Amino acid sequence: MARRLTPEQERITRTLDRPLFVAAGAGSGKSSTLAERVAWALTPGSGEGGAPYLDSLDEVLVITFTHAAADEIKEKIRARLREGGMAGHALEVDSAWISTIHGMCSRILRRHALALGLDPGFKVAGEGVSAGLVERAVDEVCGIVQDDPAYAELRRSFELRGRAGIDGAATVFGMLRTLRDAAGSALEGFDSVEFPGTAPDVFGELSLYLDCVQRALVLGQEAKAFSSKAGEAERANLQNSLEVVGRLLSLPPSQRDAAHAAEAFGRIRRPGDAYRSKEMRELGAQIKAAYADCALAVQMAGAMRFRTQLVQLAREVDRRYAGLKAGLGVLDNDDLLSLTLRAFREHPEVAAEYGRRFRLVMVDEFQDTNAQQVRMIELLSGPGACHLCTVGDAQQSIYRFRAADVQVFRDRQASLPPSSVVELKNNFRSHDDVLRFVAHVLGRGQEGGGGLLPRFMDLVAWEGRASGFAARGLPRVSVELVCSRRQGRAQVSSQDRARVMADRVAERLACYIDAGQRPSDVALLLGRMSRLGSYLEALRSRGIECVVSGGSTFSQSEEVRLVSALLHLLANPRDTQDGLYPVLTSQMFCLSADDLLLLATRDQEEVDALTKRGIDAGLVSFDLPAGLEPSPALRSARELVARAFRRLGSWSVRDVLAAMLRESGLVARLEDGGPDGQARLANALAAVRHVGELVDEGGLGVCEASVEFDRWLEVCKLGPASLVGGGGGPVQVMTVHASKGLEFPVVAACECWGNDAPPSKGVCCENRSGSVLAALIPPEADSSWLRRDAPEDDASCTDCVDWARRLFTSSEEGEAAERARLLYVALTRAREAVVLGVSAQMSKDGSLRPLLASGVCRALFGEGLPEPGEHDGLVEYGGSEPAALRVTSLVPGPEGGCLLDDGGAGSPRELGALGDGPKAGEEPSPFVSYDVAVEDGLAVRGESARGWSPREGVFSYSSARRQLDALGGGGRDEATVLLSCDVEGNCEEPGPSDGAEADADRATSLGSAFHQLAQAMVESASSPSPERVAQTERYWRLSPRQCDRLERALARWEGSDIRREALSHACLRAEQPFFRKVESRFGSYVEGAIDLLCFDPGSPRALVVDYKTGDAGLPSQELLERHRMQAGLYANVLLGEGFDEVECAFVCVELEAGGGQPLVLRYEFGGGPSPLN
Repeated sequence: MARRLTPEQERITRTLDRPLFVAAGAGSGKSSTLAERVAWALTPGSGEGGAPYLDSLDEVLVITFTHAAADEIKEKIRARLREGGMAGHALEVDSAWISTIHGMCSRILRRHALALGLDPGFKVAGEGVSAGLVERAVDEVCGIVQDDPAYAELRRSFELRGRAGIDGAATVFGMLRTLRDAAGSALEGFDSVEFPGTAPDVFGELSLYLDCVQRALVLGQEAKAFSSKAGEAERANLQNSLEVVGRLLSLPPSQRDAAHAAEAFGRIRRPGDAYRSKEMRELGAQIKAAYADCALAVQMAGAMRFRTQLVQLAREVDRRYAGLKAGLGVLDNDDLLSLTLRAFREHPEVAAEYGRRFRLVMVDEFQDTNAQQVRMIELLSGPGACHLCTVGDAQQSIYRFRAADVQVFRDRQASLPPSSVVELKNNFRSHDDVLRFVAHVLGRGQEGGGGLLPRFMDLVAWEGRASGFAARGLPRVSVELVCSRRQGRAQVSSQDRARVMADRVAERLACYIDAGQRPSDVALLLGRMSRLGSYLEALRSRGIECVVSGGSTFSQSEEVRLVSALLHLLANPRDTQDGLYPVLTSQMFCLSADDLLLLATRDQEEVDALTKRGIDAGLVSFDLPAGLEPSPALRSARELVARAFRRLGSWSVRDVLAAMLRESGLVARLEDGGPDGQARLANALAAVRHVGELVDEGGLGVCEASVEFDRWLEVCKLGPASLVGGGGGPVQVMTVHASKGLEFPVVAACECWGNDAPPSKGVCCENRSGSVLAALIPPEADSSWLRRDAPEDDASCTDCVDWARRLFTSSEEGEAAERARLLYVALTRAREAVVLGVSAQMSKDGSLRPLLASGVCRALFGEGLPEPGEHDGLVEYGGSEPAALRVTSLVPGPEGGCLLDDGGAGSPRELGALGDGPKAGEEPSPFVSYDVAVEDGLAVRGESARGWSPREGVFSYSSARRQLDALGGGGRDEATVLLSCDVEGNCEEPGPSDGAEADADRATSLGSAFHQLAQAMVESASSPSPERVAQTERYWRLSPRQCDRLERALARWEGSDIRREALSHACLRAEQPFFRKVESRFGSYVEGAIDLLCFDPGSPRALVVDYKTGDAGLPSQELLERHRMQAGLYANVLLGEGFDEVECAFVCVELEAGGGQPLVLRYEFGGGPSPLN
């Protein structure tokens, strides 16, 4: 039966004997067109002499991006063949070459395994296993770097590993992983990785900078730019630069090297703020630019020597990783690609076999491929890839983070004549209003010029599409704009913006559902899932059932973590941290604090008193303190855990876990919990199933399985499992990536804006037609310097600084373009109506951030923003009616939180509870949970107390300070918020500050190193040896500049009057911890540690010494106010411990007050403790 095709689809279907490039817009029916093309190729008359072009489906190769897409195309081909009376060919579908590219490679390698030296039974490692092996290999190589003196300079210039288990891109660990990953997707592996660019002309840049300095000194004197305090500091800075750089340039050429330049440049500060006058403004810009060029040249010249080392180390990582895989007998996905490509090159007969076999080669989602994949496919596609048809959409390329290169798509298009290029612009999915809105926002912009998506392909709505819009009378396009503004230092948190946006969007979606649209017709698509909770809460507060059905949230879900905890418990019953405690306090048992206290307490044998014990011991012995009885929940929990261990010897681990979930009543409760409960149950059962696969198929014991399951959860990118089906389901919530290939009548798109964070430093890589160009960028390089004067193309680059700027900005532009494409994908999932949530922040200068949100706002509103409130008829986008618009403005509140202005009554008002509360006369519904099953797995419903944490009510100075900063507090008011006592006391004015700007180095490592050595000085009553200092510097991975700062700070502290004063006391306590009950709005207990506590026995007076690194560039009075709150907290604690007077001396060890003495800020307190408010 012939189908009605558009002219473009007809052309694609009938063109079988030459290459094709198909640019297929969203909703253009590309999958059906590919199926139609296969059916036509098997139809008599499609080939020469009236014969079919193909004899069988064995001559067809179809490559898809996902397994689901492969299954979909298989079914469409099968249905089309049956419809066309080709039932015999339809039976060939299951064995046809229709799969992902990795599936195709696996099939080829297995068929030729013996000839290629492979085990035909090889296994493909999952993401969790391969990620764990890579980390192990990198860790082993980092161990070499740590111990080998040959890498001492590398260790001093770059951190080896990140802190708190987070390995940043600029650490050695991160750089090695980046290089290995880049080589894995390159045509020639590591041979394709190149660090282009010559060494920078450091001394030439210094000469230019020196010229600017000389001119600034002369012009500044004439313009009287140095008369202010800031001007005096800048003149001193310029004079110092003149001397340092002049001395360096006077060296003979043989002594001019990068090390000398770096050492000299480290003694020069950035240009200051003395160039605001009209006469100095232009020269100020020049000298700052010259300083930036010098800094980058010095930094890049110093880093160049590590490029070869890093590549060699990355090769070693790859070698060790290959060894680890060989030990397990597995390959990874990169191996499948690289080994297949190598097989084609080293065994041309293999490539020739498939080149002759496949006469119809089609690649779907071509925009998400890379040069390595394309080269391999071309080798399968006949001479000159004459049988290759690629189908894709550059506007939907959203997998850059998986090494997809949209430039490959464009290069392929440019390589073919116009006669081989077909565009599918007819959209069979969306209403024309949706398409006009997409074109207006991303294609043309406000003035019809270049939009956010270059070379935008506009789509045409198909006139014959059936409408599924039930919400008659409501707009097809709605925009929710939530914009926050700063007030002084205070700003609205991103969490508050997300809460407001979630509330606005939920209200819009509720209107569509109330108007007749089924909840299952509605999808909420999120660019990121970090604010998922706010959106779920907003929907459910309006009675809208919703389920998370896509996105990489599986491993973070509470129920999956519960399965992990159960597995840890079965592996080790004494593992209270990861096993027993999280299980007992989970939704399975919901044990109270009283229950846990019973387990953790026992009677003493010798005396009539209680003592503590581990909860694991209490659960085993169950000898509770006399007179106390366990609750039914505790008794049931113990019985169920004991039963699980008895079964472990004869039952499979999967069955034991499933029984625990079922017999605790959790399964029954989740089944009755509506769509959300069913979704959570699906996650739990999916986790149990995966554990079973680890144990049964992987042959692992329960102990090994607990470790491997945790590793898998760390790297798995699974979306939530689901038990929900049928047509009356809930609103679906998913990531935009998970929605690819799906469509919904009503779509809301939010959280698609990113945060404009600069690309990571370290190794910055960009793909160039199968090669990898890399730049080694030190972490201290300023992002604004890298953006300045960046070359516009590769041909304009010469030295490594040019290439660093080029690759850095290219990476930044690539990320921005991908965010715009992600928004395009989100909006084009809508069939009937779309709601766009735009969340933005307005800067002091009136500009909007993030940049994508700013661009969308310009396209919708021009240069200005509408006033808060609802606006009808304002946003014309070319549709049948203007878009509905509501603008909500947020500003920081006077006492924290924020004020909301949406143009309604009472605006602006405080942001409180959002959404629909209880109706008049109704009480809020209590939180209902269930006690555990007491017999036969039947749940008993009851009220449950909220979860308890042993850290509840505990706060520190740091946490209180963060809260106050969020409230916009400042200066002395902060101390009076925390302390109600009079904190004026006697405050000794510090000496004059040098006005130096804040150091760009991070203070954390430097401060930790200083505190550690200062503590050792107290406890050993001696100065640290040079070896001890050097060891500490290595431990904290300090840069050469930080080492110099540390040593100067130690010398300043060691010879200081304040240290001699401290040592004059009889009792010295370094790093004295405290934990004290207080009255405060921040909590009931305050904790912390005092750097150095000094006192004399019997004396009512105490001296507190607190070391401060950093603090450069702040006026003396501001420094005094900055630390007042912390001083007040220390004093409050000590006054409460019985001291009558407390003096706090904050020693700024990096600031000099004259005579080699550090700057000391003093505060005095007396009169007893006061409440901490």
